Amino acid sequence: STNRLTVALLRFETWQTIVHFGIKHLEGGDPRKFASLAWLCIAIEVAGGLLGTILIFFILRAMGGYFSWDPSLIQTAQIVAAILMLCPRSSARGILRAHDRFRDGALADSMIPIGRMAGCLLVLAFAPTLQNFLIVWAFSELLSTVFYWTLVFRNAPLEKPAIGPGFVADTVGENSGFLPFFVNTNLLNSISMLREHAIVIVVGFFVSVESAGLFRLANQLATAVVRISDIFARPLFTELSRIYSSGDFAKLSNLFYRSLRMSAIAGAGIIVLLILLGKPFIILMAGSEFVAAYPLLVWMGGATGLRLMGLGLDPLLQASGKSHLSLGVGLTALVVIAIGLSVLLPAYGATGAAITMFIAALATLAALLTIGLRVVKRMKHA
Repeated sequence: STNRLTVALLRFETWQTIVHFGIKHLEGGDPRKFASLAWLCIAIEVAGGLLGTILIFFILRAMGGYFSWDPSLIQTAQIVAAILMLCPRSSARGILRAHDRFRDGALADSMIPIGRMAGCLLVLAFAPTLQNFLIVWAFSELLSTVFYWTLVFRNAPLEKPAIGPGFVADTVGENSGFLPFFVNTNLLNSISMLREHAIVIVVGFFVSVESAGLFRLANQLATAVVRISDIFARPLFTELSRIYSSGDFAKLSNLFYRSLRMSAIAGAGIIVLLILLGKPFIILMAGSEFVAAYPLLVWMGGATGLRLMGLGLDPLLQASGKSHLSLGVGLTALVVIAIGLSVLLPAYGATGAAITMFIAALATLAALLTIGLRVVKRMKHA
C-alpha cells in the first residue's frame, strides 16, 4: 500500500483532460489541435514522472527506515516505484478513448493481470521472494505501457506538433479551462488514492501491523468490485463528454439516469453479496485464520456498494466542466474520514476505521447525488 499510494500521489493523470478537451477537436475536424493537446499532456505526464522518481527515492527511504524494512527491500521498492512513475500510460489511454478505441485500451490494460499472473507463477516456482514479486508488478506495468503506445501509433497516430516558444500558451488557450480541469481531476484522483490506501497505513501506525493486515485484506476484497466498475465508469465519462460537447442535454440526461439506475441496483447487490458470502471469500482467498476480517469486510463492502451506487456522478460533473464540485465533495469526504478516525480508531481499532469508510461513502453519495441531480435538472431547462 505504501509503494502504490506514493506512486499514485506523485503521478499525473492526463486521460480525462485529453478526452474532455480533445473530443471537440476531433468532432470539429481539427486533428492538429487534438495533437497539440495530446503532446502537451504527454509532456506533463513525463515531466511529472521524472520529478516523482526523484521524490520517491527519498520518500521510500524514509518510510523504509520508519517501518524497519530491509535495505535490499527499500532498494527494490525504489526501483519498482521509479519504473511505475516512468510508464506514461495515462495519455495513451486518453488518446485511445477520445478515438473510441476502447477495445485497444482494454487489451493494453489486460496485460497487467496477465503479466502479473504469468510472472507470479514463475516466481512462485523458482524464487518466491517479496522482491521478485515486486519486480513482477513493475514488469506488468511496463508491458501494459508498451502495448498502449503500440496501439496508439497503430490506430490513433498523432500529428507532429509545431513546438515553438508559444506552444504551451497556444495549446492552453485553445482549450479554455485546461488548467483548472487538470488540477481538479488530479487532486480528485489523489483523494481517491488516499481513501483507498492511506487508511491502511494509519491503522498500521496507530493500531498494529496485524490489524492493518486484516484491514488491507478486507479492503482488497471490497475494492475488487470497484476495479470491475471502472470498466463501466471510464467509457461513461467519455460518452458523457461527447454528448455534452454536442449540446444534446436531453440525451445526456437520459444516459445519466439509466446509468444511475444500473449502478444503484449493482451497488445494492454487492452489499448483499459481500454480507452473505464474505466469510467464504475470506477463507478461499486467505485461509480460515483470517476470518476475523469478516466484520471489516461487511463495513468495507457497504462503503464499496455506496460508491458503486454513485458511479456515474463524478463522470457527470467532470464531463460537464464542473470538476471543482467533485473536488469539493472529495475534500469534504477527507474531513469526514479524519474526524471519524480521530473518534473511532482509538476506541474500536480497525473496525472503527472500516466504519469511518462507510460513513464517508454515505456522505459522499448524498452530496454527489444532490449536486448531480441539480446539474441535470438545470441542463434540461437550459
